[in-house]
Amino acid sequence: IRKNHPKAFLFGYNILLEGFENEMMNKKAGDQFDFTLSPEQAYGTKDPFAILDIPKDSFEVEGKIDEKVLIIGNKVPMRDNFGNEHIGVVLEVTTKDVVIDFNHPLAGK
Repeated sequence: IRKNHPKAFLFGYNILLEGFENEMMNKKAGDQFDFTLSPEQAYGTKDPFAILDIPKDSFEVEGKIDEKVLIIGNKVPMRDNFGNEHIGVVLEVTTKDVVIDFNHPLAGK
């Protein structure tokens, strides 16, 4: 099935991972190849400082917490103090806090 649905990507525009582009350099259509990037060459290792305990009341909207948002494994968009949006994954919910992982989903892989 994959043969019938090739994927396209832009190469040489610094959009892809540098290690990926380096491995693709000098390849031609039809070349067969295989390579692996280390986490350091890709999305980095998991950063324990990117896993945060956030007070549960931070999720209040109009005085209520939507418990359907705080489900383990759910992706939650949040903004930092500078207005940048970050997507985190809910790891744990306690009566007071929500533990959220802001690491890239492919970090450590």
